[in-house]
Amino acid sequence: MPADDVATLDPDSMTVDQVHHTMQAHLTCDTVRCPYRRTALQVLVRDGRYVLATA
Repeated sequence: MPADDVATLDPDSMTVDQVHHTMQAHLTCDTVRCPYRRTALQVLVRDGRYVLATA
């Protein structure tokens, strides 16, 4: 599945492999501006696989 197709999926149906592929495919994207990276990051945070930095 192309990385761009992942963002159209419900985050609840994304696999870990899809999420990691999307994060790599959109590595240089700004999370605020890129819906693909933002959706993938949301899944990683929700599943405890990524912890956001706190200020």
